[in-house]
Amino acid sequence: MSRRSESTAAFTLMELMLALSITSVIGLTVGSVAVALSHAQSHTDQLSESVQSGRGGLLAIESHVRKAKLVTAVETNGLVLWLGDANADGKINVDELAMISHDGDSREVRLSKLSFPKTLSPTMLEMLNVSRTLSAVDTISDVSSELDRGIYVGYVAVSPLAINVARFEVVTDAAPPLSRLVGLRITVGTEGGRQVSLVSSARLRDDETANVSLYTDGSN
Repeated sequence: MSRRSESTAAFTLMELMLALSITSVIGLTVGSVAVALSHAQSHTDQLSESVQSGRGGLLAIESHVRKAKLVTAVETNGLVLWLGDANADGKINVDELAMISHDGDSREVRLSKLSFPKTLSPTMLEMLNVSRTLSAVDTISDVSSELDRGIYVGYVAVSPLAINVARFEVVTDAAPPLSRLVGLRITVGTEGGRQVSLVSSARLRDDETANVSLYTDGSN
């Protein structure tokens, strides 16, 4: 009687192999689900980080626009600002210009401007920090070419404002240099994946639009 009970309670080889197979399938399924959840969480975290970066970038651009004297150039994916007459000479000097544009390769919105060290001699500073008329800085390509000049190697400061940017769009209430209101849209996320668009606007608070004639030729 006891032998029959022991025989009935014991696992056969077939039953053991079946149990191991089921356990393996469950393990693989759970592992796949865990990996999928991990990837989903990673993408969510990345998008959240990009959104925060986009918001920070918009705030930074808004601040620059509000303080600017003029918008000298606007294109669909960037703009150029005359930040102000820092040396009070009544001219648009090259180190007073800021180019804000979208770099497709790095997927960043960047601010590029000249930054001369305070240790630079007055003579050298005068040679480098030349003035420009509005017609010389009315396109992003003109300002980009200016910053790319060999004499400015080492003086161009590039600051990323937002990362993982799919698109950066700029509109204005009027064509430069008469623009007073700037509309901004930053779309973050991956191409073909989840994307979030952030929209903002800013107005020049102390603009020089009423005096643009002073900056249109070399007489300033």
